[in-house]
Amino acid sequence: MTSTTSPVLAQQQASPAWWRSLARPIGIAALALVGLVILRRIPLTVEVVIVAILLAYGLNPPIVGLSKKLPRRTAVAVVFTAFICVLLAMFLIVIPAVVGQLQKCFSNSADYISVVQSWVTQAREWINNRVGIQVVPSQLQSLSAQVSAVIASMLQTGLGQVGAAVIFTIHTLVVIFTAVVLSYYFLANSGGIKESFLDLFPERNKATALYFTQEVERVFGAYIGGQVILVCFCAVFSVIGLKLAGSNYALLLGVLTGLLYVIPYVGVTLAILLGALFGLLQSWHVAAWSVAVVFIITRIADTVVVPKVMSKSVGVSPAGVMLAVFAGGEMFGLWGLLLAIPAAAILKVVWITWVRPWLAGSPRISGQAVASRSQTDAM
Repeated sequence: MTSTTSPVLAQQQASPAWWRSLARPIGIAALALVGLVILRRIPLTVEVVIVAILLAYGLNPPIVGLSKKLPRRTAVAVVFTAFICVLLAMFLIVIPAVVGQLQKCFSNSADYISVVQSWVTQAREWINNRVGIQVVPSQLQSLSAQVSAVIASMLQTGLGQVGAAVIFTIHTLVVIFTAVVLSYYFLANSGGIKESFLDLFPERNKATALYFTQEVERVFGAYIGGQVILVCFCAVFSVIGLKLAGSNYALLLGVLTGLLYVIPYVGVTLAILLGALFGLLQSWHVAAWSVAVVFIITRIADTVVVPKVMSKSVGVSPAGVMLAVFAGGEMFGLWGLLLAIPAAAILKVVWITWVRPWLAGSPRISGQAVASRSQTDAM
């Protein structure tokens, strides 16, 4: 009795193993590219999902801590109630005060123009007294008028953008509200979402996929939680220091310092420049003290607070961080600057978990490694 083999089965058996192993990553890469094309056509949805994911990862650590004593859904409800209270306090107390100081800045614009004209006049008189009128360029004679015209034009442009500012505010509120609701769904159904993700992989790769999810949670949880602490530290202590320095815009500048601190490399420089600008609206002494306060607070955050709150570091070298920040900012703007560091860390996890074992032909993450990671995170 002879056995016959179908032509299709014989062709599958004859096909080289490397082709079958290569077809899967090529298909995944193709699907990823198609997904990126689709995502670029729905930017508002992408923005809402990103904010929701960031909120979920930021709120997950206290939820995990409470889940040891309470059911997870109860822990989610408790943490979200506290978060909503903080959010309402910001919208009802902090933001109106910041807007009030900003309005005060614009309402005193005429006085600021007079101060600038006085500085220009004094500088012109000083130069005339030292070197004589013949040496002074003619452009300097009309500099005060030019400065006044430029500032007036800037104010008119700012007032003309009020409609755009209102639309932006409504857009931001819609994004925040939708993201909060979506993040609650993510946290309340995190177990089901993780199971759905793991079901996409065959049984032999589920341990690797589980390890990947745990690493992503660790990276994003540590980064988002640490950034929240750093923002609060810089904002609160900057407000206190600027109040002591006599700044009339302490709350506005302190909040901006905290928010700008999350932008690597560029944020602190912008905060110092704003400190000098808002200080000069009062006097040179206030400007100097404002710059000193912002610089000292951000340096304390860099040297003291960062090593403590970022103990679970993202594990990316300084050169990699710099490259990721510039590339992310160039490709994706503000979101690229904000998410460049955790994105680089996740790419490193993808390399360690999936790409390097596939290229080297080494075994992937085992179930023992996953269990070890779970025990480490629980400690």
